[in-house]
Amino acid sequence: MRLDINPPGDTARTGRVDWDEGEQRRVPDRRQTAPRRRATATVEVSVEVTDAGRWLASCPVELTLLHVHRAAKTPARDLERRWSLTGAEHTLTDVPLGDHLAIVRIESHRPYATMIAVRGRQEHITLRPPLIPVERTGQSEELLRPGESHPFVASVRTFLRHFGYLREGCDCRHSEICSHVAGALVRFQRAFSLRANGALTIDALRLMHLPRCAVPDITTDDDTQPENRVVASGFGEAVSGPGGTSEEDPIVFSDNHWDDVTLTYRQLDGTSDVTNEWSEIRSAMQAWADVSPLSFTRTTGTPSHLEFDFRAPSEDDYPFDKGGSKDYNTYARGFFPTNGLIEFDDHEDWSDLSIEATAAHEIGHAIGLRHSSVKNSTMYAYYHDSWDTPKEVDIRGVKSLYAPVVRRDGQFIAYPLWAVSVTGGTDTVTIDLGRPRNFLAWGIITVLDAKIDLDRDNMCFVDVFEVDGTRTGWRAAGGDHFGSPSSPANPHQSAYTGYGRTVMFRLVAGHVADLEVGGYALVLVLDEGVD
Repeated sequence: MRLDINPPGDTARTGRVDWDEGEQRRVPDRRQTAPRRRATATVEVSVEVTDAGRWLASCPVELTLLHVHRAAKTPARDLERRWSLTGAEHTLTDVPLGDHLAIVRIESHRPYATMIAVRGRQEHITLRPPLIPVERTGQSEELLRPGESHPFVASVRTFLRHFGYLREGCDCRHSEICSHVAGALVRFQRAFSLRANGALTIDALRLMHLPRCAVPDITTDDDTQPENRVVASGFGEAVSGPGGTSEEDPIVFSDNHWDDVTLTYRQLDGTSDVTNEWSEIRSAMQAWADVSPLSFTRTTGTPSHLEFDFRAPSEDDYPFDKGGSKDYNTYARGFFPTNGLIEFDDHEDWSDLSIEATAAHEIGHAIGLRHSSVKNSTMYAYYHDSWDTPKEVDIRGVKSLYAPVVRRDGQFIAYPLWAVSVTGGTDTVTIDLGRPRNFLAWGIITVLDAKIDLDRDNMCFVDVFEVDGTRTGWRAAGGDHFGSPSSPANPHQSAYTGYGRTVMFRLVAGHVADLEVGGYALVLVLDEGVD
């Protein structure tokens, strides 16, 4: 279904969410939504970090514990704790019950990591790092290098395979950083702006255990699709980038999107943790409606475009990790169109988390967006409270999937576009010619640079993005601003001559803090226009 909008000059180009009677959009106050505040069970732990000669008694040691597996309804705060230790034995207070990733750092030595279990009354834990001296710059961050082995490499493999970085079929030793795992680590490190060397570093291992979305970063189901093609990693393994494309992509979108812009949604099971989960979810939908033509209407019937459900561990096909695990720690997942199911892990304590932020991220998947490697964006894979507000790269993605449709008659058509900060530096429109026509399409732009420096950040372009729903072909890629063909950061053809009914234009400005771009989408119909 196409949506016709008002003529140029009408600014009402965003969608809406239907709110239940008496509700209004607001920032939820979680102090009033939780029926009770649950306490985290903690114990006192005695820790000894030693080697055979026990010389570590006088050596400063940094110990980090990541709480990677929690009991049901345990608050998610204080997931990471750090201590500076001196002496043979140390007493750690208020250590939460559950599984912890322990990382030991000793000056001039490579770090050491292992899993420890804290269960009830804990008397003593002994950590024995292998004490491998640092031989070159950078090794102080490397837990394991390619070719080395450790038992927890098996859980690293599980993570990399689950999120799409490591393909099935590697029959190497599960405890070894083989060439396949090293290649997958390079891809993961590049995707999240870590040092990409194929070694298991502290930063990489830590990121693997932080709370995140359960949706894979990479899809490799169909290598014939551009977004699923693989690139050489340099370690003998072909691995995909974010969304399945090359590592330069700041964000990519899936090939799937809804044909409608008026979407319906259903509410399935809620959670007992808070009293206004549906209000927070509607706020998340409104955040996307505010920056796109999408609107969301509740329905109690089937089918619906989107469905929201809190899943309990006792349910069949439980999709989550039951509070985190040694392999990964996920809060929710959303399915791409045309599925639209969004599931929350009800093992978590949602009185301690932002449902609105989590829902906004998963709704991004349900409307067709993949993960972004831009920190603090809504589509960044890892949980953060500001997930709830779409950022510039998120807006660019959704506007490249859903453009307002205008119907225009006549031989010459001009439509204004404005790429400013409040629009995420992006504007799009689809011009409907009424029937397939021969046409010439192009765009013009005018730039206002507040700093009058026109530096490299001031990238801007207008392109003919799609004709009858098919991309016209990218014309620039690589560098700081451009990605691979599926990336919405790429310019497509700036002028196009062909045959079709609908022509989608896109105007994009980079670094919109000091840059505003205006322009026109122009179409010249070349045939006689007789129906």
